[in-house]
Amino acid sequence: MPLPFVFYVSVKEPELAKRIEYGLHLAIEDGSFDALFQKTFASVIANIKDNKEKFLYLKNNQLPEYMQTQPIFLIE
Repeated sequence: MPLPFVFYVSVKEPELAKRIEYGLHLAIEDGSFDALFQKTFASVIANIKDNKEKFLYLKNNQLPEYMQTQPIFLIE
C-alpha cells in the first residue's frame, strides 16, 4: 500500500532540500511522478479495485492535513 514518501534533509543542507522539492515539482508537472507511481503500485491498486484485497483506510493524525485525504485511486 502506498504511503507518504518523506525526505529528511539536514538543516545544514537547505539547498539540497530546495533541489529535492524542485525536482519533485518538475516530476509532478511533467507526469513522470505519476508514471513511476503507476508502474510501482499498479498491481496493488488493481487488486484493491477488483476486491482481491481488503483495504482499510486509517486516518493518521500525525501527518499534515494535506495528507489526510483518502487515496485518489480509491475514489470512484
